[in-house]
Amino acid sequence: MADKTANEPSDIDKALLTAALNGRFEVVRYLVGQGAKIETRDNNDETPLHGASRNGHLEVVEYLIGKGAQIDKPNKVDMTALLFASDAGHRDVVEFLVGQGAQVEKCAKNDMTPLHAASQMGHLDVVQYLVGQGAKVERGGNQGSKPLHVASQKGHFNVVEYLVGQGAKVNEGDNTAYTPLHVASQMGHLDVVEYLVGQGAQYLVGQGAKIETRDNNDETPLHGASRNGHFDVVKYLIGQGAQTDYPTKVGLTALHFASDAGHRDVVEFLVGQGAKVEKCAKKDVTPLHAASQKGHLDVVEYLVCQGAQIERSGNQGSKPLHVASEKGHLDVVQYLVGQGAQVEDGDNNGLTPLYVASKKGHLVVVKFLIGKGARVEGGNNAGETPLFTASRNGHLDVVEYLVGQGAQVKRGNNVGETPLQVASRNGHLDVVQYLVGQGAHVKRENNAGETPLLVASSNGHLDVVQYLMSEQAEREEASPEESASISETSTAMASMSLNAVTDNVAYHEDAEKVTNEHIKNLSKLLGINHFDPICEAFSFDHKSSLNLLDFNDSDYNTTYEQLLSGWKSGKKMKDLDELLKETGIRLTSSYKINTQK
Repeated sequence: MADKTANEPSDIDKALLTAALNGRFEVVRYLVGQGAKIETRDNNDETPLHGASRNGHLEVVEYLIGKGAQIDKPNKVDMTALLFASDAGHRDVVEFLVGQGAQVEKCAKNDMTPLHAASQMGHLDVVQYLVGQGAKVERGGNQGSKPLHVASQKGHFNVVEYLVGQGAKVNEGDNTAYTPLHVASQMGHLDVVEYLVGQGAQYLVGQGAKIETRDNNDETPLHGASRNGHFDVVKYLIGQGAQTDYPTKVGLTALHFASDAGHRDVVEFLVGQGAKVEKCAKKDVTPLHAASQKGHLDVVEYLVCQGAQIERSGNQGSKPLHVASEKGHLDVVQYLVGQGAQVEDGDNNGLTPLYVASKKGHLVVVKFLIGKGARVEGGNNAGETPLFTASRNGHLDVVEYLVGQGAQVKRGNNVGETPLQVASRNGHLDVVQYLVGQGAHVKRENNAGETPLLVASSNGHLDVVQYLMSEQAEREEASPEESASISETSTAMASMSLNAVTDNVAYHEDAEKVTNEHIKNLSKLLGINHFDPICEAFSFDHKSSLNLLDFNDSDYNTTYEQLLSGWKSGKKMKDLDELLKETGIRLTSSYKINTQK
């Protein structure tokens, strides 16, 4: 049986916690009499008093206080017995605790007071009692929110009304300048919205300042109501003078928010009230862009019918068809193309709808666009076709379809890279295998002189490295000159790959962190390239074997030396023999395992 930790409650203390939580007064009294600790704590630092207060067990609360329980003792998040009782609406417990000296302004870690807790949960009687005991209605809590904020957010009209009557300021913002009207509008509490607006008229000279109150992002109550689709609140706010096209700091209007969220009823109402369907945000995003990106076909159809331009360019020159294609919304794509959207138009970077659909792997959209005339060989400003981006991102199904439609696997981009190179760089073995099977050159170099093998190796994709090397060996019967070239390439590849295949463990001072798996991976890499320096390192002095690799970079020499010496320190030659058998490394005929240490 495991030993109990010093802080873990004993069995009798656990029993007390459970009995208090469930209001078993007689059991509580008996356990205390038998030595159970009044201040015992559970894993959340909650005491028997916390549990009894949360669940409204007044008799147990009275008993525990009488036995010396600390009334304001907090749990891990600084919740006290009074906070628990206030949150749960147990007025009798609240009154008793306050009468025994509990602090009405004691905060939890999120700066929530008992008044915040009671207001948020709509416990009017507790709210009234706490205010009567001196709780401050303007006390800021989490992020500066006040009791009126949390009551407005939850739609507790009677609490809102009472707090305003006690002096709560209806136009006071939190740390982000969000007012009670903002939160009530956002949550759709029309009765609270109407009341707050009505109260605001009594305190403010200008009605507009109240309705158009802005937070730190310049968002108004109308923005929040539109985003969340609260039609009745939207209608009321506009009826009170809210401006339909009032922009946020980034130029978004209520129509943008409603379109983005797909609230067609709100969209129709806003347009009917004069909202501009072509109003752009700072990134040139229109409501049609927003609806197209989120796939709200009904909103897209309505906006187009109201005059929204389907060829309007947005951020970086992207059009509604671009954003719908990128997100894979086939129905929206079909509608926009049916309305005349051009499938071949590129954005500022030359990216076509087909390109962005291929990038994200949306095969159904890819098929539709090609069926409507999109060119599979259409290149962007970097000279890349859709096949490049599909290969780079590992979308094998899209790659196969594009090649089947005529995409050229040997085509190079502006820096001489092919689809095979970008797939190799990102380690997409299935795509690499398919492209090679379709005739892609495994030894073609880009403008920097890098082959697919080199880019795969430099990024540590061992499976791709192994496959490409095996393909090279199978495809050519090399002349001596070619063999020398292969050896040079392989040496450079091994040099670039050492860190990747060993997960940088060779640089750890602790040699024990170098494992069989790291050596196995390195053995595979070097073995495939017809090197046997690991064997030489264990037959002779491991430093002399570095000459076999002829690395120019002394850092790699050090890396290799550390790796071998670290592993060798705890192993014998027979261990290496077994490990090499697992890797399938190809050895020179002159090498023989020496089983003597």
